[in-house]
Amino acid sequence: MVLNKRLELLFLAVCIVVLVSAGVTALFAISDTYQVRVTMLNQDPDPAQPDSYVDLRFKIENIGSKTANNATFELIAAYPFSLDAGETAQRSIGSLRGWQTESDSVIVRYRVRIDKNAVSGINRVRVRYRVADGGWSELPEYNVNIRSRYPSISIVSASSDPEVVSPGQNVRLSLELKNVADVLLRNVKISLGISSTATPFAPVGSTNEKLVEQIDKGRGASVDFELISEPDAAADVYKVPVTLTYQDSLGNNFSKSEIISLVIGDVPDLAVLIDSSTAYTAGSIGVVTVKFVNKGLSDIKFLNARVTESGLFELLSSDDYYVGKIESDDYKTADFNLFVKNADGSRLLLPLEVTYRDSNNRPYKESYDLSVRLYTRQEMKQLGLSRSSSSAGILVVLAVVVVGFIIYRKIKRRRKRTG
Repeated sequence: MVLNKRLELLFLAVCIVVLVSAGVTALFAISDTYQVRVTMLNQDPDPAQPDSYVDLRFKIENIGSKTANNATFELIAAYPFSLDAGETAQRSIGSLRGWQTESDSVIVRYRVRIDKNAVSGINRVRVRYRVADGGWSELPEYNVNIRSRYPSISIVSASSDPEVVSPGQNVRLSLELKNVADVLLRNVKISLGISSTATPFAPVGSTNEKLVEQIDKGRGASVDFELISEPDAAADVYKVPVTLTYQDSLGNNFSKSEIISLVIGDVPDLAVLIDSSTAYTAGSIGVVTVKFVNKGLSDIKFLNARVTESGLFELLSSDDYYVGKIESDDYKTADFNLFVKNADGSRLLLPLEVTYRDSNNRPYKESYDLSVRLYTRQEMKQLGLSRSSSSAGILVVLAVVVVGFIIYRKIKRRRKRTG
């Protein structure tokens, strides 16, 4: 038992001696030459951005015992990196004495330009060194983090069907998106800001949010929203805020807001008709009253009516009449004085040109031929529109009698005064 323990101790001692001997041999082997170690300390800024500069700092040490004479360090600027004319790639760092490390190490700094089309993510830069007139020693590549200034997505088009939405009508809003960043974008969420009372729309059959899982760089995507306008919404152009939230390929979160518009209105429903007329027959003078009725849901503004020339009548008043604004379910009238020259049958056509704008200031122009009823003298008598000639004669006789009586009374009074 004692013998076995002694043998075990002896075996352990031999192993220790062998290991120590190997370590000493390796130490002397390392110490007998130079060994250059290069560490990239940092990049500034981190991440760097395309079409800008980044500062790269390297720490150069000699962890061997032998001096590294006339050492040269070089940065190999390959795409997307480059050096300006005043920035030299090779740097002479002199001699690195043995065990020159940590605070005694040499710091080399490069100001590196990044191409505007650099891809976001990890890009690698190469460096190398040589001692005296020896060959170049390539080192492992170092990582430089690049990220676009602001990976962006844009709404390239927004359309609605119909283009003009009537109050209480359904509408489909279509948005076309485009990824204008140089990286893939994920979890793109599109939110419509229609919860405010200032925007009279509500989603139908879904929510006011849509999600697109990913959009490749330079590619697009489309989303549709089914909406309905409020039944009492006023005609107007309504701004709709759109919020876009998304992530880049590195998982960074971004958000941006844009504005689109939806138009509420209605095609005007204007009725133009003859309201009344005192121009009864050829050779007469009368007033034709034209009525303008707004039967639509939206107001009509700046309505103007103009009578165009005709050989059937002569206009005695202005040919242009400004009516102005007519609210929904309301009407206004315009009067035109004219002399009827010729009667073409039992109707007189009054040509009218009408211009106006709807609530959203879209212009309209319409032409009308309004029919004015004319009568014969017999029809006028039957309808009580004129007095007979006998009646007129009686009136004339009565007028003469009254005038004569007044003159007779005056003469009689004068005679009495003079007598």
